Amino acid sequence: MMNPEAEANLLRFLNRLDGRLKSVADDQKALWLSLRSTCDFFKATGACVAVLPPGKALAELMFVIPREGVWDLGLLTAFLHRQKPAIPPHTLLAPLIDATVWGGAGLRSRGGGFDRNVDPKLSIESPRRFQSPSTAWIGNGS
Repeated sequence: MMNPEAEANLLRFLNRLDGRLKSVADDQKALWLSLRSTCDFFKATGACVAVLPPGKALAELMFVIPREGVWDLGLLTAFLHRQKPAIPPHTLLAPLIDATVWGGAGLRSRGGGFDRNVDPKLSIESPRRFQSPSTAWIGNGS
């Protein structure tokens, strides 16, 4: 279960991010801002947003932080197909959901990893046209 201080920090972060996203009209820019902010909040050393275009065998990266970052496309593809792949210990993957899962977001850290004791019942919906990577991490730290 998430400790009250960590939960309060996360909720403050999501509230600030939501305020910033309201002024961004372009979905691509809003997604980039959300990914960048999420990466900073979680002190991640890398992040990505991946999609699985129709008819394609492998996931494709929409955004990568840092730009030269390398992600395992096989892992991301399996995750997007809901195959429950083995996720490395210093990696978090989360689905990005609108009406269906349309993509996935990933975070990586070099250090001590991420807090995986997040309350899976805590769900915060983004008013944006997509679920932001920030809200996707909640309860999806598998």
